[in-house]
Amino acid sequence: MRFSPLGRLALLSVPLAGLVVVLAVAGFGRLRAADTLELFGAAPSFAGLVDQDGRPASADEFRGKVVVANFIYTSCTDICLLLTARMRQLQERLRQENLLGNQVQLLSFSVDPSRDTPEVLRA
Repeated sequence: MRFSPLGRLALLSVPLAGLVVVLAVAGFGRLRAADTLELFGAAPSFAGLVDQDGRPASADEFRGKVVVANFIYTSCTDICLLLTARMRQLQERLRQENLLGNQVQLLSFSVDPSRDTPEVLRA
């Protein structure tokens, strides 16, 4: 199977991303109110982006939440499919544990905004 340059780069991160997702899912089930997650530092700020519904999105709305993010593009035919499937699995698990949205937010950033319009992302 041949991968695009971005696919090869993303493929290198899949084992780590998978491990992070597995650790995050496994860890969330055991967290209590007194538990804390290690702080690695503030994520870079972003603004001027739009979501799949065309609404503005910025880093401010995610402050204080655990954010799991990936970078994809919808015309990708290789690694993005695996990344999207893993995010979907994580989404379902977080929803079952009532963590999705209020404590944990999932974000997928498109690296091809000229093709990945809100309409394409929504579909």
